[in-house]
Amino acid sequence: MDTLFATYVLDVIGHLTPEKERSVMSMAPKLRQALGTTATEWRAVVAEALHLSATIDIAILDLWHTNGDAAKAAGTTLTPDAFAGMFVEEYSKDGSRVDVWPGDALDRAKARIARRS
Repeated sequence: MDTLFATYVLDVIGHLTPEKERSVMSMAPKLRQALGTTATEWRAVVAEALHLSATIDIAILDLWHTNGDAAKAAGTTLTPDAFAGMFVEEYSKDGSRVDVWPGDALDRAKARIARRS
């Protein structure tokens, strides 16, 4: 599931290769059956199987931009694959707050993302 979730993250940030997208799309029926989901589209299958929230894409995009900016300021580059792995690892930790939005945090994240568009 970690690999599928990382693939989901790459798709959200716009770095899923066309080949990988075709591959995962072709697997959707088998994934649906294996994971026992009602969803049919591959991203929805992953989201349902992992019980992802409706705001997970916002969390992914916001952290992609925030961590990318931090890496750039530190003189390094955050690759999409490294970010996807890091995101999956952080999200999977006990007590993870990656997709928790206290107060106006969700609105602030949406505004940061909108400024990038």
